[in-house]
Amino acid sequence: MKWIYRGVVKQIQDALFIKRIVPALLLLLLGSFLYGNMELEGELNRLRNQEALHVGQGTAILGTSLNAISYDLLYLVRQQFLLERILNPTEENLNHLAVDFSIFSLSKGFYDQIRWIDNTGMERVRVDYTAGMPRIVPAYKLQNKANRYYFTGANKLNAGEIFISPLDLNIEHGKIEEPYKPTIRAAVPIIDEQGGRHGILVLNYLAEEMLKGFRETVFKVRDRINLLNSDGYW
Repeated sequence: MKWIYRGVVKQIQDALFIKRIVPALLLLLLGSFLYGNMELEGELNRLRNQEALHVGQGTAILGTSLNAISYDLLYLVRQQFLLERILNPTEENLNHLAVDFSIFSLSKGFYDQIRWIDNTGMERVRVDYTAGMPRIVPAYKLQNKANRYYFTGANKLNAGEIFISPLDLNIEHGKIEEPYKPTIRAAVPIIDEQGGRHGILVLNYLAEEMLKGFRETVFKVRDRINLLNSDGYW
């Protein structure tokens, strides 16, 4: 009988122990779980902030380059000499305009082409930047660009509005130019005070330096960052 009594007492003691220890264990497990979640959420937030910082810095590099192109384009189109020579496109005036474009091209060093394209889509003045020097393209080598998207796009704009093309490769005589030149075209309509339209002014921006700056800025996340256009293409 005595051993039965002792057995019952032990069972009661065990039950009380379990009753006390199980809630404590549950609280400990819950605390560990919550602490782990907090640690995980803190690490995720740190990573999100870090990634957002890199993306923001890369975006700033691209935005700065695009802003610089826009400022240059608006500066040129607002120059009085440009409109005066375009309104009276004699051979002498076009030569002077080509020289003006050459000086601007040399001072900048990152515009592959500077062009005046008339209302018919014909290049009338063009300066290429080759081997570190501007080169005036002779009249017989000028091309008609009436079917190119940047011409039709810029022609629809109002005074002061700017057409910025997607980033693509330069095309000459219907073929992609080699070696490849990643290019952004910025174009603005040339409109006089009476509203008369006189074609467009186009800057072909050599985008390799911009892309190089972007790559250097996002170097730490280079294995997981992609640059996409507005349609989602890489």
